[in-house]
Amino acid sequence: MRLRRSIAWTRGDQPDRARRQIASVCDAVCIDLEDAVMPSSKPAARKGALEMLTKWDFRGKERIVRVNGTDTPDYAIDMREVIEPGLPDAIRLPKCETAEDVRRVSSDLARIEKKHGLPENSIEIIAMIESPLGVRNAYEIASSCARVTAISIGMEDLTAEMEVERSYEAGTTDLLYVRQKFVLDAKAAGVQAIDSGFNKLCPLEFNHDYNRESSRMGFSGRSVRDGEQAAIANDYYRPSEKEADWARRTVAAYEEGQETGNSDLYVDGRHLCAAAFHKAQRIMARMKLIAEKEALYK
Repeated sequence: MRLRRSIAWTRGDQPDRARRQIASVCDAVCIDLEDAVMPSSKPAARKGALEMLTKWDFRGKERIVRVNGTDTPDYAIDMREVIEPGLPDAIRLPKCETAEDVRRVSSDLARIEKKHGLPENSIEIIAMIESPLGVRNAYEIASSCARVTAISIGMEDLTAEMEVERSYEAGTTDLLYVRQKFVLDAKAAGVQAIDSGFNKLCPLEFNHDYNRESSRMGFSGRSVRDGEQAAIANDYYRPSEKEADWARRTVAAYEEGQETGNSDLYVDGRHLCAAAFHKAQRIMARMKLIAEKEALYK
């Protein structure tokens, strides 16, 4: 799994912004060709996106492109003029509502990979779920093909379709069921759950509160506006020092128990079972990914 604590957005026709995102501490950069780009600016956005993908150094960051929806004429142009020649690490597919939506795109990507001699599923899909129907079908979308490694929730489109106002208040229970179902469906399918970005400037305190709640809910990361938001997200979507210390001691104790045959093991007063051992292993694996990623920033 790629590390996606923070996915910073830019447009193909925003080279200065793109350079700032690449220079920041974000884990990934998403080049947008869809909703953030006015129809008259899409040709310039495609041209800029292709130059970024083929000529720029992303400093080890994942290169993601959000294409236009499959129900638009722009989708085929995006695939022909940007994805096929640019070969990004992943595409962010908007407005997914059914597994068939994803399988069609996966088939298109498979042809591109074959043409360029790339291994199957080299280009991953982050499926964006932005409607009530998409939320209902989230598990089917997430498990539709091996190429899908994450699903992301788009709260602006979702709240618009539900005809409700998006709340920017910490601790709100608005759409709590939707967010919990989304995370559970992602985990059941074995993919990452990516939380939504903010469509307004929010106080720093809210940014901290939102990231804290999101990470506790089980999201793997979220979309961010800039380097400041990326730094905050990175801190919350990572194991704490306390968790990392517990994981190291748990793995060591369990492995020692395996060698000695002692199953009566305790860490911090809690009985150590296989489930705790596997959880500790996952924490340590994530810490390793984070250390490798952050070494690129130094």
